[in-house]
Amino acid sequence: MLKNIAESINARISDQALNQEAMTELALASFFAGGHILLVGPSGMGKHLWAQAFAGAFELSYAHERFADNASSDFFSKLVPAPDDESASQYPVSRYLSQPGSLFSQIFHASGFENISPWEYIHIINAIDRRKPNLSDAGDGSFPLPNPHFIIASCDENFNLPKPLTDRFMMKLYINYPGVAAEKQILQMHHVGATPDTDHTPICTLETIAQAKEEVQAVAVEDAIFNYIVSIAETTRRVSAIQTGASPRASISLLQAAKAYAAIKGRDYTTIEDVRSLAIPVLRHRITLRPDAIKEGLHAERIIESIIIGKRYV
Repeated sequence: MLKNIAESINARISDQALNQEAMTELALASFFAGGHILLVGPSGMGKHLWAQAFAGAFELSYAHERFADNASSDFFSKLVPAPDDESASQYPVSRYLSQPGSLFSQIFHASGFENISPWEYIHIINAIDRRKPNLSDAGDGSFPLPNPHFIIASCDENFNLPKPLTDRFMMKLYINYPGVAAEKQILQMHHVGATPDTDHTPICTLETIAQAKEEVQAVAVEDAIFNYIVSIAETTRRVSAIQTGASPRASISLLQAAKAYAAIKGRDYTTIEDVRSLAIPVLRHRITLRPDAIKEGLHAERIIESIIIGKRYV
């Protein structure tokens, strides 16, 4: 079932965000695995357009919050007029009610994520960890977390976020340039003022999401897969070019993502190739290189690739 859903969603999104099919497939794996994504790319690449198209494929609430250098006023809660009835007497001073802010949408797009404030940082971590059914904030109330809850945190290429925050995102994905032919198509559409003739009927409902997640959970994992994931994570902790290796949380993310990826490919079992395909997007934001390795021009992606093909930097 998930294979058909993923193909339909990817086809829908490709009508609006051209040549991003591979990234969309990885984002869907993260979504159905219960994770969240960091979406990285230069300004003007269409990150917001892609996030809108992604959210539009689901019968879920969606909100976009653009972060600046100061905390967003509607991020955690927002004030709305109290009802004009007898109950309004409960609010004699302000006549306003506090309601959940954009963070509590089922799909939440946080753009300009590199500008997140410490206050917002704490709430994002608490929302991802889901240690309590509600999130609370002094003076702003307590609100239930939605289920499902998917955070798309987008930012420019050169960002420096705290490791405890980035480690909680299942994948770090890059939005790619569309290519010459697709970019020409974009120009032609803008020239004539055309918009994609897209069906806005949701492809995936709450019921089908729940069924798809059950399908992911049921995907079989052989002992060799567990061993392979552990060996990758453990190797990142021993490579001399790496200052901080992948955590057990990273291993769990790689396992869950591989199961979702297998289901998207139409299989009820995982393979070594599933893990290989996902190791870089799942791990590249979770390891920290030593300063001398950075000076030598090494990159996390290059080191992870060398590990998964059996080579190591020592």
